[in-house]
Amino acid sequence: MFSVLQCSFFTLGMCILSGLAYAFPAWKHIAYTSSSVLVPLLVIMWFAPESPRWNLLNDRLEETYDLFLNILGDSPAKMKMAQVFVKRLEAVQKSELKEYRLETGSGLRESIRKVFQTKQMRNKMLLMTYEWATAQTVYIGLGYYGPGIHENPYLAFFLSSAVEFLCFPVAYWYMHRVGRRPAYALSTGTSAALMAVFLVAKLSIAAAFLITIPYAGELYPTELRAFGFSVGSVLGGLVCSPAPLVVYLGASNLALPLIIFGCLAVAGGILSLLLPETLGKAMPQTVQEADENKLIPFSSAFSPQGIKSLFTVKA
Repeated sequence: MFSVLQCSFFTLGMCILSGLAYAFPAWKHIAYTSSSVLVPLLVIMWFAPESPRWNLLNDRLEETYDLFLNILGDSPAKMKMAQVFVKRLEAVQKSELKEYRLETGSGLRESIRKVFQTKQMRNKMLLMTYEWATAQTVYIGLGYYGPGIHENPYLAFFLSSAVEFLCFPVAYWYMHRVGRRPAYALSTGTSAALMAVFLVAKLSIAAAFLITIPYAGELYPTELRAFGFSVGSVLGGLVCSPAPLVVYLGASNLALPLIIFGCLAVAGGILSLLLPETLGKAMPQTVQEADENKLIPFSSAFSPQGIKSLFTVKA
């Protein structure tokens, strides 16, 4: 649900952006206006609490207790429950945390070592990073392409953004009743097959981008989740940076950008079928637990039973 809300607010911002662009045609004015809304974040970030896990790992038990009180409430029963819980965490901290730190280590070098420690984790990281970059590149590319489909670029951009709202409830239902893997594969594949119908393609790739967030979080173990998200986000941003240049190729051939984005989407849809399903499974805490949910071989992914699983609703 968090990913749906996150993408919904992002889409709402894109719709508002079309109105701002219409009101402030000069690029300098729209740049100043759109950037000014980020200023409050510089203030809000100082009041955002740290996670209980981070507080525990940094010996900040008092902050952990206060955070649990905010979550549970300040009634006497809830306060007692929070005290008992924090005491248990303190006991775990004293007896096991040092061993945990010695075993897992910390820092960028340790995260990179763990990624390449096993074949399963390495391949998952590579595949998920490619899927992230594909979804982001095609999404950004179609966003730039949108204003060119109508004589009124502001209306075209607004429609290409607003259509995403239609996909969110469908994608949410599909990924929770059929699975993350088939939902992502069908979203990217549909965006490639229906590039001629631009708004449907934009809707589909928006669904794929929505699914990427929880899917990546469920594939990566806790000790590598933040690192995996960082790699996917950074490389996705780097890979999608030439997207405006690809869209510019449409000046000589209107279909060329759609062909390029379509090829990326096809490759992303095919490769996503190799990723394991995470629906209904506990989130892995360690690399060893993540390796238990193995990648799917080509022969199984594209077998009749494997294709059928893309459309099978789970109880």
